[in-house]
Amino acid sequence: MFFRTPEFSIFMMTFARKLLVALATLASLCAQAQYESSSVNLPGGTEAFEPGFDLDGDGRNDLLVVFQRRILVFFQKENGAFSPAPDVEIGAGAPIPDSYAAITLGKLTGDHGMQLALIGPEGVDYLTMAQLHAQPTQPVEPRELMRRHFSITPGPNLQYLSSAVDFDGSGRTALVLPNSDQIEVYRPNGEGRYVSAGRAYMPQQTIQRTALRAEPSLLGSFFFGENSPQNIVQLLPRLDRWLGIQFAVEVSSEPFLVVDYNQDKRLDIITGSRVLYQNAQGGFVSQASGIYTQIATAYTFQKQRLVAAPNLVDINGDGILDTFSVQTNTAKMSPRTDVSIFLGKPDRTFNKEPDFVLRTRDFAYSEAIPIGDIDLDGAQDMALIHLDFQASSASSQLKAYLRNGLDGELCFYLWDKRRNRYPEAYSFKHPVLLSYEIYGARQLFQQQIVINQDMDGDGFPDLVMKSGAQQISIFKNQGARKGFSSKPMTTIPTPTRFSSLLVQDLNGDKKGDIIVSGYLDDQEDRIIYTFFMSK
Repeated sequence: MFFRTPEFSIFMMTFARKLLVALATLASLCAQAQYESSSVNLPGGTEAFEPGFDLDGDGRNDLLVVFQRRILVFFQKENGAFSPAPDVEIGAGAPIPDSYAAITLGKLTGDHGMQLALIGPEGVDYLTMAQLHAQPTQPVEPRELMRRHFSITPGPNLQYLSSAVDFDGSGRTALVLPNSDQIEVYRPNGEGRYVSAGRAYMPQQTIQRTALRAEPSLLGSFFFGENSPQNIVQLLPRLDRWLGIQFAVEVSSEPFLVVDYNQDKRLDIITGSRVLYQNAQGGFVSQASGIYTQIATAYTFQKQRLVAAPNLVDINGDGILDTFSVQTNTAKMSPRTDVSIFLGKPDRTFNKEPDFVLRTRDFAYSEAIPIGDIDLDGAQDMALIHLDFQASSASSQLKAYLRNGLDGELCFYLWDKRRNRYPEAYSFKHPVLLSYEIYGARQLFQQQIVINQDMDGDGFPDLVMKSGAQQISIFKNQGARKGFSSKPMTTIPTPTRFSSLLVQDLNGDKKGDIIVSGYLDDQEDRIIYTFFMSK
C-alpha cells in the first residue's frame, strides 16, 4: 500500500538564504526577459530526472524524480513554474516495496494523462494520475497491467527504464522490457491487455570474480582495515578475525543500440554482429552486419552520467543515417579538429574510410559538438570554436583564461548540398568568450552551446550558449545564412553557477525552454535544477 504525502521529504532541504535572495532577483529579471523561473533542489545521487513527459495531460511537461525507493512528481503550473516541494511523493512514509525493481512512464491505458508503471519479477502494475491526485490520507494501490515472470532482481534503489515507447510507429505505446537474455516487446490488444508481440535474443558474456574477504581486527568497525597487500592472504591462521570467500558471476549482453535504422518508423536493434530489423508484424528479421563497430561515439554527460552517445544522424537529409567522428588535437598550443564524415550508402552500410574529412584550425570543447539545421535546408550544420593561440605566450593565455577569459569565435560550417559535403572554410562566425568559469572542470564533457532549438517562434533555430558562470545568452537566427544577431535578444542570469544546460519545449508553445543543473560550493551533494520557461 502506497500513500501520497505533500510533506517535503528529508532530503529536500530548504534552500540556502543566498539562493532565495538570488531567485528573488532572478524573478524580476526574467519577467523582463519573458521567462518564468523556478528551481528544484535535489540530491546528487538522484536515480532519474525526467522532464520530458506531460503526466496530467494539460499540454505542459511535468517532472518525475526517482531517488532511492521514492518517486517524486512536480507538476508544471499554468505560469510555467515548478514548486520547490514535490506535488506528489510516493515512498515517503514507507519505501516502495522491494517487489518492484524499476519504473517507467507512458500512455499505457485509457485513463487520463500518463501512467506510472512499476516493474517487478512477477509482472507490471501501474498507477494513474487520478490516484496520484487523491487525498493525502487515501491509500493508493497499484493496478495490475500484465502478469509475466521477468528475470529482474530488485535492488536497494528503484531504477528508471525508458521502456514505454511507440516501438512500431503505430501511435500506441508498447512496453520494451529486458528478460534474461532477451528484449521482449509487449503491445496492447483490442481489450487493452498487454500481450507478447516480439522478442530478440541478445548474445551474453559471463564474468566471474573471486576474492578472499577478511573482517578488520576490531570486529564490527569498518573504520579500521589493513591496506598492505601481504595482509590479503595469511599463510598462518589468524584468531582475531573471520575469513570468507566472495564469489560472483555476472552475465551481461554485449552493448547494443535501439534506433530506427532504416527510417520506417519502426525501431530496430543493432548488435556487434547483426542488425535486427523490426517487421510490420512486430517480429525481428536478423541480418548479418558489422556496422556497429563503424558507428562513432562521443563521450558526454547525460543526466549526470558519463555516456558514450552514438553519432548517428542524417547529416545530408537523404533519408539514410550517417555517422561522424571528432578528433581534436591541442598539442603545442596549436589546436585542430578533424571531423570525419561517413555517409550512409543505399544499403545502409558505411565505407571503411570516411567520405571526406573536414580539417580545421578550430577545436571542440566537447566530443558532442553543437549540431542543427540552422538554415532549414534539411541538412545538419555544425559549430566549432576558434581561438587564436599564441605559442610564445602560453603562460599569459592560461592566466587570462583562468581570470577573465579569452575572446574566441564560434565558427559555423553549413552543409553544402550541391557538393554533398561541408565546405573547407566556415560560412560565418560569432564571438564567444572562453573562460574557466564557463568551460572549466565541472563542465567537462558537457554541452554549453545549442543550435537546434527555435527560441522566439519564428521557425529558425537560434543560438543558445553559456556566456558566463551564471549567465545564458540567446542570439536570434537572422535567416538566409546571415548568421546570428551580434547582440543577444535575451540574457538570462542564473541563481547558481551551473555545469550544463538542456534546451527543449516544455510548455508546448513551440519555443525552447531551458533547464540548467546548478551547484553551490557548500552543497556538493546537491544539484539545483533551474527551469526557464518561455512566456
